[in-house]
Amino acid sequence: GSRGGACRVRCRRRSARADGGFAARLRVKLAPLRVDIRDVASGPSISQVLVESLRSNLRGPRETSTIKLEVQAAVAPDREQRAWMLVALAARMRQEGRTDLARVAVDGAVALDGGPAPTRAARTCMVSIHADDGDFDAAVKLGEELLAEGADPYLLKAMARVYWGLWRKTKDEAWHDRWWRIHVRLHESAPAG
Repeated sequence: GSRGGACRVRCRRRSARADGGFAARLRVKLAPLRVDIRDVASGPSISQVLVESLRSNLRGPRETSTIKLEVQAAVAPDREQRAWMLVALAARMRQEGRTDLARVAVDGAVALDGGPAPTRAARTCMVSIHADDGDFDAAVKLGEELLAEGADPYLLKAMARVYWGLWRKTKDEAWHDRWWRIHVRLHESAPAG
């Protein structure tokens, strides 16, 4: 039975150790490697199947890994989708504290010119990146340009953070007043509940 086989292996090992030729005496038989190399008559290629599988997996849970975002940005079928994926990637890079890579993703999204919405989102992300890096002057300049075009909750949050940072840095009440106005607008635009 199986016990006899185990005993034989142990016995061989003991005898092999005794005379010093353990490696030479231990014989392992491997099955030959067989690979199916026949052509598939019809159907999608392996790369198409992998891309579709990746896309379906990426549409699943809300929390997507950084590498999945990178791949999704690379394989998105049109410029607008690629721009949105680069914005999502920039936001993730920001969360991970990798503002240098976040800047590259934002620059890519803006350069793609995928439309006004993803471009605005990328520029809003850049406001936050400037604030992360402590460059409040650049953040306020870009953020106020965007505010002149309209406000959305993401921009309001970013600008509240910028104005708060400027107030803490300078203790100038003008920044505190701007922060307060943005703070009020942000809470007025928030859904009740």
